[in-house]
Amino acid sequence: MISYSYDLANATIYTKVTGIVDASQAIEHLKKLVEDPSILTGSREIVDLSNVDDLSLKYTQIVSIQIAFEALIKSGKSLKTKFIVSNDLQYGIARMLQDTLGDDEHTIEVERKDETSL
Repeated sequence: MISYSYDLANATIYTKVTGIVDASQAIEHLKKLVEDPSILTGSREIVDLSNVDDLSLKYTQIVSIQIAFEALIKSGKSLKTKFIVSNDLQYGIARMLQDTLGDDEHTIEVERKDETSL
């Protein structure tokens, strides 16, 4: 499951990901962010993956996620993403996303939860 809240004062999207996540959930989440009129241009997103049990994702689905992510970047609503993880599985997922989705226009960071205070 993927849910989010938006902190207008800090222009920050807080996303919580739990359980087993598949590509359709990730794509739907990204579309919601693009369509949400309350999210300001230039916001940042903090994605808490620390309660993810597994990621059900095929290589071909990465392209669909990448297209949805690029739409978010083009909307200007997210300039930076930080993934918060607490184990090696989550770290691997976050690093894969960082390598696949990150570029010069959109910075993606990965931090272990024990290194970060939320």
